[in-house]
Amino acid sequence: MAKTISSKKTITPSRSSSGSSRSSGSSQISLFGVLVIFIIIVALIAMYALLLVPIHVVIALFVASVAGIVVSGAAGKPVLTPEDKLRESTITQFQIPNTKEALLEFSILATQKIKPVSPVAKIFTINGKRQDWLNKIWIQKCNTIYSKATIAMKDDTNSLKEITRLMINAGIKV
Repeated sequence: MAKTISSKKTITPSRSSSGSSRSSGSSQISLFGVLVIFIIIVALIAMYALLLVPIHVVIALFVASVAGIVVSGAAGKPVLTPEDKLRESTITQFQIPNTKEALLEFSILATQKIKPVSPVAKIFTINGKRQDWLNKIWIQKCNTIYSKATIAMKDDTNSLKEITRLMINAGIKV
């Protein structure tokens, strides 16, 4: 639906009515993964109940099946929207400031953008994969900030220690 501002200009909203361009179930575990695990469990229970295979074979098949699902889920990359690509470009191309105060403020901002993601979420959820992808971008930016800070703050060890502490608290190896 377009809103008319004047007779010549028309604004078309780029987001859905919920305010987001992503699907509403993006944080849920992949329905396909759950369905496959459920089918495997039912099939293995049926094979055991019908005495077609011994229990140790059923357990081995189950473990191998789940491992295959985990590996295939880990290989999946997050689906990037045009907004995500713009976000990545903005972060990577943003100029790092030169002054000590601005470097410290920017390092605070950048390290706060790195959020923990559980290993399960990295594999099975869209939001987990997306946040892990964003974390990698921010970690690259933080490494660049730290490199610039070591040069700009070679005489100010207290400020450099503060930036080092921020990086370590964010889980970045410096």
